[in-house]
Amino acid sequence: MISAASPSAPATTPSRLLGLDALRGIAAFCVVLFHVRTVFETASQYSPRAYLAVDFFFVLSGFVMARAYEPKLRAGFGGDRFFKARYLRLWPTIAFGSLLFVPYVREAADGFNLAFAKVFIANILLLPAVGENDFFPLNAPAWSIFFELVANLIHGMVLWKLGSRALLGIVLVCLCGLAFEAIDFGNLDVGAGKGEFIVGLLRVGFSYTLGILLWRHWGERKIHPVAGWLALVAMPILFAIKTHGVMTPSETDLAFVALASPLILVGGLAIRGGGRLAALAGELSFPLYATHFPVLYIARDLGLSGNAAISACLFVAGAVTAVQLTWRQRRKPLPQPSPLS
Repeated sequence: MISAASPSAPATTPSRLLGLDALRGIAAFCVVLFHVRTVFETASQYSPRAYLAVDFFFVLSGFVMARAYEPKLRAGFGGDRFFKARYLRLWPTIAFGSLLFVPYVREAADGFNLAFAKVFIANILLLPAVGENDFFPLNAPAWSIFFELVANLIHGMVLWKLGSRALLGIVLVCLCGLAFEAIDFGNLDVGAGKGEFIVGLLRVGFSYTLGILLWRHWGERKIHPVAGWLALVAMPILFAIKTHGVMTPSETDLAFVALASPLILVGGLAIRGGGRLAALAGELSFPLYATHFPVLYIARDLGLSGNAAISACLFVAGAVTAVQLTWRQRRKPLPQPSPLS
């Protein structure tokens, strides 16, 4: 077995992987399609299982964070500095998306009162709102970012020190727990609300740790270029498929998380072209994920159609991305971005 002290992956981190940029852009757009049906009741549901994009983001995060930071952590870059870098990287964009939804949460709380203040303070700091039905009433997709930060914290403090056998043990334990919870809930569209905290930990624990193992044992090796094209279309197709008796929803979801998701990641490594388009998809992905939910509500209230609302989401994400890129150009380069950034 390869230990954390002697990974097969290179000690230095080269430029970002364009295939993974493209995949996270596709995954983020699938999530938008999923939520359009939530906000616009008459809209068609083109991606009914895109809640599984979260699990792909988690495995991608484990892979990318291991690639970017484990060499630094072994060289003395503290786990606290790693977590701080991750928090500061993710917080501004998700906080902006949360601010866009303030009028709706304020209305639900009957104005500015203690209930609203508790939700606002917790969510704006990227913490779950204790006692609420949803962890993040201010920006629903933020729940997965919270769990990613939990994984980042544990990674920086503990996981990077563990050998592959220990990480594999964590993966298997989380998978067993995830299978039990998936059967209990009926699918894996869980983890964002009251009574689902353990499921959220299991989802991120399994996929994020699996991503670390993939980096240590697979690295950046490419397989046949056809695998790259298959990876690009896999999520839109798999998220659109509804089960009809062949497999239960829980079995289908587990198959995606345990098998399809890591295979899609490996397939994405075969994509080394697409330059600007792939990089743009990667840059847009996190702003799109972080702001689309409130933008959909705003678009609905403005009388826009579901398709127009999708365009609005892309426009806002593009504007946020432009601001971010301008800001980065004025500063020194930031650490390797998240799969959602």
